[in-house]
Amino acid sequence: MIRFLERELLPRWEAACRLEPVFGGKLEALLAVYGMNSPHCDFWVALDGEGLPAGGVGREGDTLTLALSQRVDTEELTQFLAAVGGSRAEGRDPYLSSLAERCGCAPRSAPLLEYRGPSPPWAAREADRLTDVYRLLCASDPSFEKNAPYGPWLCGFSARVRSGRAAAFLCQEGGKPVSTASVYHLGAGYGMIGSVATLPAYRGKGYASQAVLAAAGWVMCRGAIPVLLPAGEELLPFYTHLGFSPWGEAGQFFFAPTK
Repeated sequence: MIRFLERELLPRWEAACRLEPVFGGKLEALLAVYGMNSPHCDFWVALDGEGLPAGGVGREGDTLTLALSQRVDTEELTQFLAAVGGSRAEGRDPYLSSLAERCGCAPRSAPLLEYRGPSPPWAAREADRLTDVYRLLCASDPSFEKNAPYGPWLCGFSARVRSGRAAAFLCQEGGKPVSTASVYHLGAGYGMIGSVATLPAYRGKGYASQAVLAAAGWVMCRGAIPVLLPAGEELLPFYTHLGFSPWGEAGQFFFAPTK
């Protein structure tokens, strides 16, 4: 049974998010930032046949985030995804890939990394202005602005920063921002690091390492475990050198839901 989140379901929702705490952490952070009655997000809790928590689902914009256990009714969930609306689903593998196949979609998987090393030194500073972070991301990757327009990006990320659920870090050379890494969401004991980028002319100088380790240190100072999804498998040696190690896989798929 998949039910729209209401106040009386909150204890079961919180328990459901911690069944799969990486993406459950994102759901927990979104609920803490926006609340249950926000126009920005919707939340559902999946219950098994005995009414016990089996998973959590959230929708932010066109993205559906799934934090699921094996107790979820897969047939019901497939029908739910087709009806609820959205263009992209994300969650842990192998469950998400199996779900994608049931939905007639092609899944994309990536290794999920976690940092279990000592708390690293902070050589990068927390960003004073998120505009500087956005400009650097666009300059490092020409497709970023198209995929993440400035207004929605700033609205969503700044809300998480103000709530203490996210942070962005910058490295500078001569006062110029040249590299960045962010903690995109903190919840359920995990902090997801992403948006790692360095201006092309400044790559190979160690700036990205400083930014990533600053983000990891920020997460660890809050009693959580840093996790990361590399943008490509070719980056695995870079992250393992920093102290990250493989910890399962995560996946996503794109689909055209039935209206």
